[in-house]
Amino acid sequence: MPRRNEDLIRKLVQIQEQARITMEELPAAQKLARDRLKLVVGLAGYIATALQLDEPLEIVALDGEPPRKSLQ
Repeated sequence: MPRRNEDLIRKLVQIQEQARITMEELPAAQKLARDRLKLVVGLAGYIATALQLDEPLEIVALDGEPPRKSLQ
């Protein structure tokens, strides 16, 4: 695995860890923030796993526009 991917995977793991810590510290009343943090944790984990498996990732815009490029 290229060094660049290893660095990116380490950063993604840090993002997951910090998001989990923040979720634990949030009051239960802040459901929207907790849901968004769960999304961050899941997305970071998915990207890190895909990079470790060396699978291409397709970028899809939230506005419904076609993808502009793929990450490899």
